[in-house]
Amino acid sequence: MCIRDSHRLAFYAYDLAALFHPAYEECRVLHSDVPEPLRRARLRFYRAAQAAFARVLDLMGMGAPEVM
Repeated sequence: MCIRDSHRLAFYAYDLAALFHPAYEECRVLHSDVPEPLRRARLRFYRAAQAAFARVLDLMGMGAPEVM
């Protein structure tokens, strides 16, 4: 990616957020009716998304919040 294409990183971050948001809104994690294996899988998914967001924000020179 050359310097003229740096907007692609921002578009990627936006697309990633647009894909992640519905899952975050609809998939309960820390609820009593969620089976333990599913809870662990969802937590791994959220940690992976957190890492991806943090990396993209870092590449754009921005900080990621620790807690949302």
